[in-house]
Amino acid sequence: TTYLLRAMAPGLAGSVSGAAALPQLEPSSNCVSKAIAIGSVAYWLGKRAEESKSHEWTVYVRAIDPDEDLSLSIKRIVFQLHPSFNPASRTLESAPFEVTEQGWGEFEINMQIFFHDANEKPIDISHLLKLYPDGETAPLTANRPVVSERYDEIVFQEPTPELRQRLTAVSKPSPNGWRNSPHAKWKPHSKRSPTLLFGYRPLFFCTPRIHP
Repeated sequence: TTYLLRAMAPGLAGSVSGAAALPQLEPSSNCVSKAIAIGSVAYWLGKRAEESKSHEWTVYVRAIDPDEDLSLSIKRIVFQLHPSFNPASRTLESAPFEVTEQGWGEFEINMQIFFHDANEKPIDISHLLKLYPDGETAPLTANRPVVSERYDEIVFQEPTPELRQRLTAVSKPSPNGWRNSPHAKWKPHSKRSPTLLFGYRPLFFCTPRIHP
């Protein structure tokens, strides 16, 4: 049986769920961690845009290393959008794991992450799509996107040798890495000064295999 242990810092947006939680377990040498970033970038399309398509946005799951191909660790990700989108469910089998759409409203996007091991249960996470900056009264501009991002850390206990190799492999610079994304230029302290909503949320997942 595989269990999922969850611990997170309070007060940050987004949620995560999985199998039934266990009491707190301490990380050990048998644990392998994988850090990922989950976020969105939204561009206002200007006054001439359709009312129902005022923004173009991209939601993504990316590796922390901008050159890494996240497909080495993740088999696929299912993005569940608002029911008004057709289709509302989008499955991506390889990096870059991102979905781009146009719309007018903010909503919670649910994602299910599958790994290269059938014995590892997928994890469910969510991200609140942000189209408008928090607490700002300045008018929207078409060249100033709203970026909302957080870091999560997935920790596996006793992964299979194959999965461990995938999780610890050093990826060669890949065209599927975040560095090649048109959105990668929007960073903290960028001279372009995007509206950045950035949070770090340490998560601890442990999936111990219970042997009879």
